[in-house]
Amino acid sequence: MSRITDVVILTSTSEDPDDDGAYPAINWINAQLRGSGNIAPVHEHAGGTKSMGSYVFAAGLNHVDLEWLGSQIFHAPWVDPASVQAFYKEEESERFVPFDGAIV
Repeated sequence: MSRITDVVILTSTSEDPDDDGAYPAINWINAQLRGSGNIAPVHEHAGGTKSMGSYVFAAGLNHVDLEWLGSQIFHAPWVDPASVQAFYKEEESERFVPFDGAIV
C-alpha cells in the first residue's frame, strides 16, 4: 500500500538553475531519497506572459519520513539557504504545512 506525500520547495532566483544554483541541492536531496521518488522543477510550466520570479520544485513521494526529509532539504547545499521554503501535504490532509525550518 502506498502513502503519498506531496512536497513543494520554493527558492529565490539567487538559486539560478542556469548557473546550476538550485539543481545541485535538488540532486543532492534526490540522491538521499533512495527510491521514494524524485523532486523535479515545475516553475517552467507556470502560465502567464512572464517568467516566475522564483523557482519551484515539487514531488509526490511514497513512504517518506517527513522529519528526515525536512532535515535533508535544509541541509542541502543551497546557494542562498535563507531563501528556501518547503511545504508538504500528506495523502489524507487538506492543506500544505511548512517543514520545520521553513520560512513562512
